Amino acid sequence: MRTGTSKQIRHFYEFGPFHLDTAERVLLFQGEPVPLTIKAFDTLLALVQDSGRVIEKSALMRKVWPDTFVEENNLTQNISLLRKALGRDTSGNKYIQTISRRGYRFLAVVKEVWDEVNDIHLINSSHRPGDEAVIKIGAIAVLPFKTLGAENDDGYLGMGLADVLITRLSKIGLVTVRPTTDVLKYTDQAQDLLAVGRELGVDSLLDGHIQRLGDRIRVTVQLVGVRDGLPLWAEKFDETFTDVFAVQDRVSELVTRALRLKLNGEERVKPSGRHAENTEAHNLYLKGRYFWNRRTEESLKKSIHYFERAMDRDPNYGPAYAGLADSYCLLGIYCYLSPKEALSNAKAAAVRALEIDESLAEAHVSLADIRLHYDWDPSGAEVEYNRAIELNPYCATAHHRYSVYLLTRGWFGKAMTEIKKAQELDPLSLIINTALSLPYFYARQYDQAIEKFHKVLEMDPSFAPAHYYLGLAHEKNAMHKAAIAEFQKAIELSGGCPLMIAALGHAYAGCGKTREAQKVLDELKEMSKRKYVSSYHIATIYAGLGEKATAFHWLEEAYKERSCFLIRLKIDPLLDGLRSDPRFFDLMQRVRNAE
Repeated sequence: MRTGTSKQIRHFYEFGPFHLDTAERVLLFQGEPVPLTIKAFDTLLALVQDSGRVIEKSALMRKVWPDTFVEENNLTQNISLLRKALGRDTSGNKYIQTISRRGYRFLAVVKEVWDEVNDIHLINSSHRPGDEAVIKIGAIAVLPFKTLGAENDDGYLGMGLADVLITRLSKIGLVTVRPTTDVLKYTDQAQDLLAVGRELGVDSLLDGHIQRLGDRIRVTVQLVGVRDGLPLWAEKFDETFTDVFAVQDRVSELVTRALRLKLNGEERVKPSGRHAENTEAHNLYLKGRYFWNRRTEESLKKSIHYFERAMDRDPNYGPAYAGLADSYCLLGIYCYLSPKEALSNAKAAAVRALEIDESLAEAHVSLADIRLHYDWDPSGAEVEYNRAIELNPYCATAHHRYSVYLLTRGWFGKAMTEIKKAQELDPLSLIINTALSLPYFYARQYDQAIEKFHKVLEMDPSFAPAHYYLGLAHEKNAMHKAAIAEFQKAIELSGGCPLMIAALGHAYAGCGKTREAQKVLDELKEMSKRKYVSSYHIATIYAGLGEKATAFHWLEEAYKERSCFLIRLKIDPLLDGLRSDPRFFDLMQRVRNAE
C-alpha cells in the first residue's frame, strides 16, 4: 500500500483556540476533536456564521430543524451543550450570549479561512498507479470478521474483534457507526458487500478475515466504499494467538488513522476494557442482545439463555447481567411475567452488574427502567438515565429508554428530542424506529404516528410491536377495521402476547362489537389461570365497553399488582373515557404518592 495526496480548497472558521471544519463537520480544540451531537454542531455553525449579530430563536430553529416541528426546549438544550463544550474565552466570558426573549449572539471574533489542504489517498498495492479512492468520512459499518479454517473454539473471535472496532469508533463521535446489533445477522454468511452496505445505509464497510497459523493469528482488513465498491484501505498483520486484545487495539488504531480521525491520549492508551476480558462471553452477550431486540416472549427467553451462558463463561462480565436485567424487565412490561417475578429477577441482575462495574452505562439504563416501571420512582429513574447518558452519550438504548420516561411525564417535545438522538445513533433498530412515532401517538397526532409506523413495517413486516402500535393509532383514528387487522397480526407474530390480545378486545369494544369484546375478556380471564395477565389491560376493555365501575375495579387490581402500565395513566389514550371521573384522579395521585 502507498499513499498519495491531492490539493483541495477547504473552508474553516477559527475563533479562540477552536477550529470549525465545515467539510468534515467537526469542531477541534487545539487540534483535538470535541464531541458534539449533529444538531449541536448545526446550531454552533449557524451562530458562528452570524457572529456578532442576534439570531432570533425562531430563525435559529428553522435553520437547525428545517421542516420539522420541535419545541424551543430543544434549542435551549443545544445551547447548554455548546456552552459546556466551549467553556469560556481567555477573558472568562461565555462564547454564546442569551438575548432575553429574543435569541442568541455569538460573541467571539470569528476568522473565516479558505485553505489549500492535502487529501489523503489510500491506494491498494494491487492497483495500478492512479486507481485512487479518497476516504470519505461518513456512515460506516463494521462487519463480523470471518474466521478462515477455524477450529471449533475460534469462531467467537470474529464478532469480538468487530465489536471492539464498533465501540472505539462510536466513542469518537465524528462518524456514524452502525451498532453491533445491526450487523449480527451477517456473522455466518458470505456477503455481497455492496448489497450489505446499501441495506445498512452506510458509505463504507469494514470487512476482515482472521486465520490461525499455529500459535499466530493473521488478520486481513479492508475498507470498501459502498458507492463504487473500490477498496479504500487494506492491511495484513500477524499477532500471537495469546495476545488477542493487542490485535484488537492495533486494528482499531489502524482503522481510525485510515479514516483520518484522531484518538485523544486517553483513548489511545486505554485497553480494550474489562468488558472484553472474555471474548466468547461477549459474543454470547451480543447474541442475547439480538434476540432481546425482537421483543417476543420466545426471543426474550432466548436472550436470557445467551446472557446466562455468557455469565457462565465469565461470572464477572457486567454487560451480561445488564442484559439479563433488561430481558426480565421487558418480560414484565409485555405481560409475560408478573411484576413481582420480573422485578425480583431484573433488580438482582442490575445490581450485580453495577457491583461489577459502576461505570457501565447499560446497567444504569437497566436500573432506571426498573425504577420507572416497577418501583414507580420516576425521579430515581431520571437520575439513572442521565447517569447512563453521561457515561456513554452514544448509547442509543439510553436515549431510547429516557424518551419513554419523558413520555410518561407528558413531555412529548423532550421525548422526541431523545428518541431522535437514539435513531441517529442506531437508525436500523426496529424498536427505536417504532418509538420514534410514540410522541405523535401519545400527543394524539394519529395521522403522523400511522405514517411512521408504516415506515417501520417497511423495514420488517414481522415486527409485532409496530403492528400493535399501528393498530392503536388506527383505532384512535376511528379506522376500526384496519385496527383489528393490525392487532390480529400482532397477536400472531408475538405468539399470543396478552397485551396485544387485550388491545384487540378494546378495539372490538370501541366499534360496538360487544360480543367479540366479551370473548376476548373471557379468553384473558381463562389465560390468567395459567399465566400472568395484567388487570390493567382487562380494565382497558371494560373502559372501551363503557362499563366504568368494572373498569375501575380492574384498575384497583392493577394497583395491587403494581402493574407497569400504571405509570402511563397520564397519557394512555385507551383510558380517555375515564379521565373526567374523580376516581381516575384519585388513582393517579396514589400512583404518584407511591413514588
